[in-house]
Amino acid sequence: LAAAEKTLEILEETDALERIAEYGTRLRQGMHAILGARGIAHSFVGHPSMSGLYFAKDPPRNYRAWKSSDYSFYDAMAKVLHDEGVLCEPDSREPWFISAAHDDACLADTLKGFEIAVDTTLRKSGASQKVPA
Repeated sequence: LAAAEKTLEILEETDALERIAEYGTRLRQGMHAILGARGIAHSFVGHPSMSGLYFAKDPPRNYRAWKSSDYSFYDAMAKVLHDEGVLCEPDSREPWFISAAHDDACLADTLKGFEIAVDTTLRKSGASQKVPA
């Protein structure tokens, strides 16, 4: 209970939630720029502090729509992300979690790793870019 009480105190007395949302927004923007430059269809769902990334023009609203997204690209990319030091859930149906401990250096490292992972996954799939869905 002491940990829960301290967490609530921090949330009430600091700007942690705003910083987390701002970081998540900047992460989305960076990922969007990387994917857009390569012509990769993608979409985000959820709050910026807990975003989901899908490789489809429109975010899925049900399992059937998720099944038609390019989840295999996500699965392959997630493995490379882990190798690059970016810990994300390897299942594309799960969100990316942001923490108040993430800072500008984390963002730069994450986006660098993300770009490497996207390019590596494209190269391994034999394509230089994905055609938008």
